Amino acid sequence: MAMIHELLYQSKNLNNINLSNYIRNLVSKLYDTYGTDNKITPLLNVEDISVNIETAVPLGLIINELVSNSLKYAYPPDDTGDIFISLKKHDEEIEFILKDEGVGMPEDNSLKNSESGFGMELVNSLVQQLDAKMNLDRSQGTEFNIKFKELKYKKRI
Repeated sequence: MAMIHELLYQSKNLNNINLSNYIRNLVSKLYDTYGTDNKITPLLNVEDISVNIETAVPLGLIINELVSNSLKYAYPPDDTGDIFISLKKHDEEIEFILKDEGVGMPEDNSLKNSESGFGMELVNSLVQQLDAKMNLDRSQGTEFNIKFKELKYKKRI
């Protein structure tokens, strides 16, 4: 969480955070942290989209959790693979996709199942905070698709 806040507070304007830069820096720091030895390649396709801090913080925490899980669990220790990350804007809706072609999440690990672990509980809570819709596809590895709109808050004094 400290890393996410550090990246955010480097921004000059907290009402206009560039998600492309934010995601690239966050993913780079996560790869450094987990030391993948270049066995797992990040494939980023992120548009220049700016949002306020109220939207960027929960999204950053979601990305942190999902990328961390892919780096830790998607591929067996000696395997290679990719983690695909996409961020696109369609009118007012923003679509975030994280996909890996690894071993996949176990079937009993449900998005709504509290026994799936704290990480997925956190992701679900943050998805609700964003008032987003999340879908999970396990047909070829694991793919999370999250759609949301920028949160609108009243201007603070």
